[in-house]
Amino acid sequence: MGYDQALARVTELRALTSGAPAPAATPTPDSGSAAAFQQQLAMAGGNPTAPAGGFTPEVMAALGGGDPYAAMQGGGLSAQAAMLGQLGMGGAVPAAPANVTGKTAGLDPELLQRLDAVGRELGAKVDIISGQRSYEEQARLYAAYQNGTGNLAAKPGTSNHEHGGAADAYVNGVALADVDGAREIAARHGLHFPVGGESWHVERTDR
Repeated sequence: MGYDQALARVTELRALTSGAPAPAATPTPDSGSAAAFQQQLAMAGGNPTAPAGGFTPEVMAALGGGDPYAAMQGGGLSAQAAMLGQLGMGGAVPAAPANVTGKTAGLDPELLQRLDAVGRELGAKVDIISGQRSYEEQARLYAAYQNGTGNLAAKPGTSNHEHGGAADAYVNGVALADVDGAREIAARHGLHFPVGGESWHVERTDR
């Protein structure tokens, strides 16, 4: 969940609990800063137990002292989950995936958790070599595919990588689906390999 979605959800919750329409939180020109994010959160009715204008120690620990806005946009799963938990939107905060490494920023948290479960059953780390991509990055990969210098790639604007719904995953240098037993384990956790000839490309079956 990104910054704008988090703010929208907070305002919805505030409206539901108060019975009155919640004021819209309008981003400030410097909304990319931690201070601006905290100000927006306060406007939207953030957690009253947090320090004034800030986040709880648990959230800041998850961030490693970094920028909350940046973490919400594409940071680690634990930081995002901790912030959503502070806002009262996430219930129990899921543990950061211990069995997934590599380019996890911006990936669907549920996809990460399922890959974590696969790695746990395999007894090995699942390494993401390509996760969430920008439109521009997808366009470069597609151009390389078109001119014969790259792997199969979807047209920009159509790839599940662009919204964090797909990952290219390996285990000890072997494409995930080619690892002994990995297809069956992945299927049990709601994952599949929908692109023919790409045994590294994994997605959720329910998306």
